[in-house]
Amino acid sequence: MLGLAVFFGAVSGGQMALVQGMRRLRDWAMANVLGAFYGTVFAVAMVYLYGERGVVPSLVCAAAMGSVISWWYSRKIKVQRAAMRLADISNEISSLLKMGFVFMAAGLMALGGAYLVRIAIVRRLGVEAAGFYQAGCALGALYVGFIVDAMGADFFPRLTAVASNNAECNRLVNEQVEVGLLLAGPGVLGTLTFAPLAIQVFYSSRFGPAVEILRWICLGLMLRVMAWPMGFILLAKGERNLYFWTELAKNAVYMGLVWAFLCGFGLKGAGIAFFGMYVFFWCVAYANARRVSGFRWSPSGKRIGVFYGSIVGAVFAAWYLLPHTLLAAGGALITLLAGLYSLKRLSSLVPLDRLPPVARWMLAFLRPAPSTVRSA
Repeated sequence: MLGLAVFFGAVSGGQMALVQGMRRLRDWAMANVLGAFYGTVFAVAMVYLYGERGVVPSLVCAAAMGSVISWWYSRKIKVQRAAMRLADISNEISSLLKMGFVFMAAGLMALGGAYLVRIAIVRRLGVEAAGFYQAGCALGALYVGFIVDAMGADFFPRLTAVASNNAECNRLVNEQVEVGLLLAGPGVLGTLTFAPLAIQVFYSSRFGPAVEILRWICLGLMLRVMAWPMGFILLAKGERNLYFWTELAKNAVYMGLVWAFLCGFGLKGAGIAFFGMYVFFWCVAYANARRVSGFRWSPSGKRIGVFYGSIVGAVFAAWYLLPHTLLAAGGALITLLAGLYSLKRLSSLVPLDRLPPVARWMLAFLRPAPSTVRSA
């Protein structure tokens, strides 16, 4: 039955690729939202009604709903048939397979690395510890995940279109880093501050050991938001080999750090290893970007990076220095102020006429004077 879920997922992926490739981003976003919503409704209903017997059918049903929703939006696009010679088809297939192999290999390395980490935790600390680690990883990626997905949806196609122009390519990467930090920063600060509450609400009080893992993962995710746009430069310029070896080195470093830190720090060591992996990846991604396109950080990107890096580090360190009540109050205030700062900066980056009416009304008071507004 799970084979049906894979089939529906493949069909949905092809249909969504058409929507995304034609830059119908509103339809792409709506299809994702509706597919997730209806899939969840049906899945929850099946598990509620049939219990354990409803788990597998719920997965199939969720995948089927995603396929139906993606078909509804992709059918609006009229694709014109094109006559192609066999040589043209061979060239297209060759390019797709070469890049597809690199993507597949990188994905397998990431999945395999995560699987080996769980095996290492189970062997050293037991099954329960692996569950705590999984809980921290899942919750940490919940907020930042949508930012990374957005990079793949819109930023990567735009970057590919200007890949031959290094100046334009680097400008887009700097802008994406700025926007990513402005979006991720307040969420990471809030997660650092309220990590115990988040773990208790999403799981239970018995998952207390996952709190410290989640906090270290938050540090790594901030670096991930900064490093991913630089990593896309390699893909946009077709540097497949460099991308492959970078991903291989990143996962190898992760495995080595996990193995070393589990001995010295216990379960917390897995979270420290996650942070260490992204310190390594950030350095390598920056070095690759400098080599391939002459990348330099923009002054505004540096300021935002230093700003959020400083306060995220301060809130993280305060966990070990301040009473938790004082930390919660201070962290909440810092998160609120950081959120307002991000809103103000974002409102200056994106023209109001490109936002929905409600968002225009809410952000109008944050927009600086017209002379200071940057075009997107």
